[in-house]
Amino acid sequence: MSERSWARRGREAKAFTLVELLVVIAIIAILIALLLPAIQQVREAARRSTCSSNLKQLGIALHSYNDTYKRLPLGSWARWEGADPPPLVEGRGTTLHHLLPFIEQMQLYEAIYKGYDLNAMKMIEKHPNFDRIRKTWVLLFLCPSDDGQFLNTSKYGLSNYVSSAGPRYVSDQGNHLTPCLCPEGAAFNQLFKPNVDPPTGFRRKGFPAAGPFYRHHSLNNPRTCTLADVLDGLSYTIFMGEVRSRCTSQVRSGWAHSDNACGVTSTTIPINYNSCGDRSLASFDGCHTDCNWNTALGFKSCHPGGAQFLFGDGSVRFLPDDIDMWLYQCLGAIADRNRTDGMFSVTN
Repeated sequence: MSERSWARRGREAKAFTLVELLVVIAIIAILIALLLPAIQQVREAARRSTCSSNLKQLGIALHSYNDTYKRLPLGSWARWEGADPPPLVEGRGTTLHHLLPFIEQMQLYEAIYKGYDLNAMKMIEKHPNFDRIRKTWVLLFLCPSDDGQFLNTSKYGLSNYVSSAGPRYVSDQGNHLTPCLCPEGAAFNQLFKPNVDPPTGFRRKGFPAAGPFYRHHSLNNPRTCTLADVLDGLSYTIFMGEVRSRCTSQVRSGWAHSDNACGVTSTTIPINYNSCGDRSLASFDGCHTDCNWNTALGFKSCHPGGAQFLFGDGSVRFLPDDIDMWLYQCLGAIADRNRTDGMFSVTN
């Protein structure tokens, strides 16, 4: 055999057959399939860590606000005037508005409030620059895990964090825009014995809310919570938590809107209760629509198995969505007088 023939056979021996190529491709595909879940878990862990850091910074801002004004900011402000259905007249902002100076957003805060008499201003929406302000994004208000920001057709700046109203009554109705029945809404209240709004043992005498934040309806100076009102201890009281803009229409209206769910989101509704249905479903699925106030206004997240919460001491904890519901109400209330230390185990 000639030297040229030996060289040709050597080159042919080094080539892969079709079967060998298919086997290699199959092995690579299997390895990728095995690695993807691990990669996703690492990414979610990073996103959850960022989300936790955001909440901790909001906790620092809340305490800075309290150090300055000797009280916590309001949840939100709204009032109804005589009409049927009553028109919603809103103004003065929400918890997130009042925290802006304490998260290095003084310029944005002044763009909203400088030169305006808050007592005379009935609607923030009447602000000449409100639409532009409403489309401003504040990165600290966003959880990277949330899927709603990618479905945001309005382009409004969103927030995944709202202040907690604690255990507050919900009914079996939807709202005046979507009058859909939701039997589960009434069932949530069976936790309360007796069924009143809120339970007598869940609030401090003279303070009208079960949780540290609530929606005000008076034009007079609203009564806001002080740290002294939190009789259960800051370490055992939820101050803020996560929400999903995809699953709550109020949240989707943007952080700058005074109806952004601050001060009305309740622990009465189970964590991650599914309210992510489109409002077109309201005619036959009243419980699971994004506009049903009595199911949508609960804490929700895209984190598997639960959501993250900011407690009054500044710590951030992950509460599972199968948490005992009575314990959840105790953590939401400022003055239920129930001892919760040692009753629950959560992860930081």
